[in-house]
Amino acid sequence: MNKKRWLVLITACLLALAVWGVFYYRSVQMPNWTVTREVRQAVTETAGLEHIDSLTKHIWDEVTWIAQGSDASGQSVIVFLQNGEVIFRTEEENAMTKEDMLQLFDRQHADAKLVAIKPGWFRDQPAWEMQYKQQGSNGVFYHFYSLRNGEALDHFFIATY
Repeated sequence: MNKKRWLVLITACLLALAVWGVFYYRSVQMPNWTVTREVRQAVTETAGLEHIDSLTKHIWDEVTWIAQGSDASGQSVIVFLQNGEVIFRTEEENAMTKEDMLQLFDRQHADAKLVAIKPGWFRDQPAWEMQYKQQGSNGVFYHFYSLRNGEALDHFFIATY
């Protein structure tokens, strides 16, 4: 075979591999996309949100979806759903913001490295989940704070080896 045929063959193989990769990715992600679409629909129908800014999945004792957005009057709202039903709803002005929680965390854990912060559902109430690492520890700390007032709820340490 000459160089031109090898080039065509290699290009065809790479193109086939790319097409297969796209279809494989879609087939793997389709269940996640379907669930997210269904949750978005449930939020707009049951919680009355007109616009959804963020949608977060939180798993602790059970799966909880947290939607942040605005209702028909333009009010910023946070909604917590389990099994497609609203379990908690509040205006953002009545909740600790992410920025407030970051400031509180920095004051309490100045030497810690924050890994993640996200809203969640902990012990039948809305909460902020903070994941962080401490210098010299082998693991991750999980600290839960009340979404309503920033009160510390509980903390856990999960060791990694």
